[in-house]
Amino acid sequence: MSSSFFVNLRGKVQNLFSPWLLSESLFQRVRAPSAQKNLHHECEVLPSDPEWDFVTSYFFQYASLTYSIKRVFCIHNPLQTEQFEASLVTMNGEAQNPFFSPKWPEKDPTGSRTQAMARWRESANAFSPVAVMRAGFRKEVLSHAFVFPYWHGSNQEKVQSICDTGFAYFGKHDYLTGGDRGPSTDVGFFGSGIYFTNSARYAADIYSSGHLLLAWVSMRSPYPVIEEEGPDTPL
Repeated sequence: MSSSFFVNLRGKVQNLFSPWLLSESLFQRVRAPSAQKNLHHECEVLPSDPEWDFVTSYFFQYASLTYSIKRVFCIHNPLQTEQFEASLVTMNGEAQNPFFSPKWPEKDPTGSRTQAMARWRESANAFSPVAVMRAGFRKEVLSHAFVFPYWHGSNQEKVQSICDTGFAYFGKHDYLTGGDRGPSTDVGFFGSGIYFTNSARYAADIYSSGHLLLAWVSMRSPYPVIEEEGPDTPL
């Protein structure tokens, strides 16, 4: 996906420095008291909501060949939002610590990694810098932590679990092996973990069972993996 698309997408968010924040009308609806027995609140996103344009524009950039959009729901989990914003502050500090400096320039082939990182930086700049509100309503601008809106395909049961308690970080593909529910996730091409993509088509057609999550993902500078590397390649 070109960086210019992310720049255009940023123009559709309601808060340029905190793009994960909702429009006021949608926020008021989603935080209203609910009879649902979940840890999160949810409400339907309507075509009149600004978020509708954001989601649909992103979806149809690489639209699924199997699924179309039937309904869009907004998820509000205050605890998860607090943890997300706190993690941004931590990442921003780590990124400025020499101990966490990227090691990929020491790995061959450096030319391919440099190209991959150049593409990543172009996309990262579309939503950078970000800002969070600290104690005393003081806005802190973070220039070394990056956020992206990425897709994650799954099924209804797992989506509900993620909305309640967040993505599982244990990363053990055989955590539930032997039980009736089967493995919690597959091994993954680059190892067991949480996978996201900027392609709705890839997330929906390969990994989804009819449900897509559009999540704001935070990171420091990543390790650029090139095509000939696989799960057995030491990083």
